[in-house]
Amino acid sequence: MHTNSSHRTLKNALTLVGVAVVFSLAGRAAMQMADASSWSPTLLVNTESFQTIDPGDGTTNIELRFGTNLNATMMYDRSNSRFDFSKSVYIHGDLTATGSLTILKNAVIKGNLSGASLTVGGPLTLNGVAYTMPTSHGSNGTYLKENGSGALTWTAISTTGSGSASLQPIYPNAVYFSSGAALVGQLTNLYDSTNKENYYHWTSTSSAFNTYWIAVRVRLPANFSSWDTVKPIEFRYRTATSSSSDNAMRLDMLDTSGNPVTLTGNGGLAAVSWTTATITGPEAGGTFAKNGVVTIYVKIGTTSAGSSDAGFINLNWHTSN
Repeated sequence: MHTNSSHRTLKNALTLVGVAVVFSLAGRAAMQMADASSWSPTLLVNTESFQTIDPGDGTTNIELRFGTNLNATMMYDRSNSRFDFSKSVYIHGDLTATGSLTILKNAVIKGNLSGASLTVGGPLTLNGVAYTMPTSHGSNGTYLKENGSGALTWTAISTTGSGSASLQPIYPNAVYFSSGAALVGQLTNLYDSTNKENYYHWTSTSSAFNTYWIAVRVRLPANFSSWDTVKPIEFRYRTATSSSSDNAMRLDMLDTSGNPVTLTGNGGLAAVSWTTATITGPEAGGTFAKNGVVTIYVKIGTTSAGSSDAGFINLNWHTSN
């Protein structure tokens, strides 16, 4: 009897000690939880399924706040019908959007970008280079042309090219003739090694003004379109003096129908240094058929007080593709 009573007393004492330890551990855990977080939600959570977060009145925004000091929030914006995150969002997997994806600020794409369409509302930076796109579609067949500063504009593709015929003395297939019964003069072919110029050199021992003509015919190409509007004809020349009374030159032209072409800047040419005259006229009038032949006349004149040198002739035109 004494042995059983002692056994029961020892068992009850151990039980009381165990209960005390449990309460002590529970109290300490509660104190640690209180120290770790001040969040005391009033939301009741169904442990079987998390169902609804709602502010109650159904009109204000719905917000989840993480940490008092961190102050990071995930909020549902009722007025804009969207979720707003106050911090950056990192997605480890794929992001699939069945609607539009709108990026209000800069977007940095470090991997592949694919989708049905891409809309950019401002400058587009590709490989570190910024481009400003046009604000509308271009016409059919146009292409984007950059101005050197990143601005792109729609530009029509040129359907024409350029061509020319450059006649260097001695002009190919040229013929020579005089004008007037009394002609005193000499025409030679020379080379200016200083200025790298081939040229005709005309001199006279007479005090009278003596002239000589050089005629050359040039066939236009089969794809001839029109004459260059800036420099249709270029003529290189030089004279011994700057006075057109002592020495001067003139260039004339016949169109492919054999009619004279009205030219500007083609007469009274005198300059002591090599000069290139820009002669206009064929771009404004005349008949110029494809594969047709034009005729160029160079009139060289001088007295014994001077001399005239005729250099290259350039005929510049446009061609069709």
